[in-house]
Amino acid sequence: MEIKRNRGRISALVISVTSTLALFLPVLAFAVPARFAVGPDSNQSLLLNSIQSAQNELLINIYQIDTPAVVDAIIEKVRQGLAVNLLVEASPVGGQGHTEKQALNEIKRAMLSRSSNHQAIYMMGVQSRDEHRRFRFDHAKYVVIDGRRALISSENFTSTGHTESGKIGNRGWDTVIEDPSLAQKLTDLFHSDIDPQAGDIYEYETTESVSTQFRNRPPQPLREVQTFPEKSGEVSETTLVTSPNSLDGITEVIRSARHRLRVEEMSLPLNWRDSQTSFQDPIVTELIRAADRGVQVQVLLNDEQVFNHHSQHNDATEARGNQQTVNYLQRIAREQNLPLQARIIDVNATQITYIHNKGMIVDDQAVFVSSINGTQNSVKNNREVAVLLHSRDAAAYFSPVFDFDWSHSGPNADDLMGAYLLLNLFNLRLGD
Repeated sequence: MEIKRNRGRISALVISVTSTLALFLPVLAFAVPARFAVGPDSNQSLLLNSIQSAQNELLINIYQIDTPAVVDAIIEKVRQGLAVNLLVEASPVGGQGHTEKQALNEIKRAMLSRSSNHQAIYMMGVQSRDEHRRFRFDHAKYVVIDGRRALISSENFTSTGHTESGKIGNRGWDTVIEDPSLAQKLTDLFHSDIDPQAGDIYEYETTESVSTQFRNRPPQPLREVQTFPEKSGEVSETTLVTSPNSLDGITEVIRSARHRLRVEEMSLPLNWRDSQTSFQDPIVTELIRAADRGVQVQVLLNDEQVFNHHSQHNDATEARGNQQTVNYLQRIAREQNLPLQARIIDVNATQITYIHNKGMIVDDQAVFVSSINGTQNSVKNNREVAVLLHSRDAAAYFSPVFDFDWSHSGPNADDLMGAYLLLNLFNLRLGD
């Protein structure tokens, strides 16, 4: 586990006592400004504004990228002569698409026209079978701006991950934190990951001409339900959690809940496997334990039928994936009388393509914004990045989004949850 804590701080006074002993006075924390947004309503504008605000440097780690508006924003910074470096997964599930290659070609050609030593596209992957990868996938989604601000997202820079406001796309969460210390930790991580001596990094080279397909794709349909514009707020503390081996960090987030825990997840299988047998997903186990100690737990998972149009689930077929997890959690809640609820998202009622989120809201006090799915591979083997925002403002922003998705995906919450839902009426009003 790599778990790093970061606070906005005033300088600590260090008084040397002896050559081997020093006295550290208390370090006082203060809040740092942040912005919050959700897909598909507002996260594209947050991402574009973050890129456009850069004056010196952009570090971008992304699993997939093909959104023209985002590509254009990056190219503009390349042409302005900023230090722009991208780290991109070379072999995403299903392979690198034609539109992504075109997007990377455009960025690379802009870099070549500048002939700068401070601009590059690094691919994480192997080019021959005898080479070894450090991570199964580079699945992180973050941007470091001028070494001072950090954007962390659950979403790829794709047409559904960061779609145009008002259009249908993925449900995901984004945040930008004005925190040089957090930005430095991500900068160090980025430079460690692009180290060519690791043997799984190479620079991108253009592979084909750019066609009109990249910029002339069919527009996303309009979204006609409640939307959530981006908001500002303050964050008192951040906790950075990274994969591989992020289980301890995720477990700590769940165990920190005392009253209420809301989870929205793309993928949370019931079981993991080792070399000999299967066992319960430890995240599922921790959610049940949270409910057992009295925490009101709501788990909203993606409808995986959106990926299997010809494999509809019915009562006569065995539940798999997220549906199996939901069925299990519902059964445990009934049998043990636990304050635990689980549902599958209704993508039609919420008007999203699917849940791509991997987020949690803890006690209306903290929010987990993450690229880490609840799968064994994502937790143990991928490069992933997540941040826990200790912030009532963040909770006040993301809670109504979760509650919208939850309430449109099944019957109204039980009376056991009702009193807690009313607390949303008293959340701090966020600034624009």
